[in-house]
Amino acid sequence: NKTNRSKRSLPPYIGTKSYARLRYEMEQKNGKPPSRVEVFMESRKRKKGKQVDAFQQDVIVQFDQFKKQQKEGEISLNDDDIFEKVLGAEKNGYLRAYGPGKNISEYFGGRPTKVQLIKQLELTRKEANERVEEVKREAKEQIKEIKKDMNEQLAQMSTQWE
Repeated sequence: NKTNRSKRSLPPYIGTKSYARLRYEMEQKNGKPPSRVEVFMESRKRKKGKQVDAFQQDVIVQFDQFKKQQKEGEISLNDDDIFEKVLGAEKNGYLRAYGPGKNISEYFGGRPTKVQLIKQLELTRKEANERVEEVKREAKEQIKEIKKDMNEQLAQMSTQWE
């Protein structure tokens, strides 16, 4: 166990406290369930005066940058997308920042079936086609208005020249 723990690149500093307990305490403190990013960052804080290693500091800085961009509206990623972008995709069924009690399919839901994906694709296509038709109608109306304005201006110019 000791050798396996020493190989971890991002060890948590919460001691014997479980992720579930940490999540519960954070929820009680903030009044809302914390995201995986918030739990991850909270579990990687060191006690006063102790520094985190350079790799962990880099990960925390990346999380902070993405969260700042998210608040400013520069990116439209949710916390799970930010988590995956910084630390990579989940693997082997383990869900980071949740501990052993939860797996990927429980958190994100099961994988959609082929039929569900096809239905979703058809719905998306239908919505896109409707939007294209709407834009075409708006463009035709604008062209009609421009032609009407130009004809009126031509009529005014021709009356002025006569």
